[in-house]
Amino acid sequence: MDGIEVTKRILEGSLEEDQPSIIAMTADATELDRNECQDSRMECFMSKPMKIDAVWVAL
Repeated sequence: MDGIEVTKRILEGSLEEDQPSIIAMTADATELDRNECQDSRMECFMSKPMKIDAVWVAL
């Protein structure tokens, strides 16, 4: 199971007001990867290597 599938299951299994914020952190940085993360309703997409300032902004 990958992060896309996990995200879908987490969000489908919880009430909207109880849903966690999910941030994609991946080494795959293609436009397709970004779109798949957005389609699964992840809140943010970050590719590695990451800058710590960007992580804090996302949090």
